[in-house]
Amino acid sequence: MGQITHCYATKCITKYYIKVTKSRNLQVV
Repeated sequence: MGQITHCYATKCITKYYIKVTKSRNLQVV
């Protein structure tokens, strides 16, 4: 159960990081 939660959290963090990176790229360009 702990591993599943960790994996889910990692996916959420990755999605959020990609979202922030894309928005930053849009602002810079």
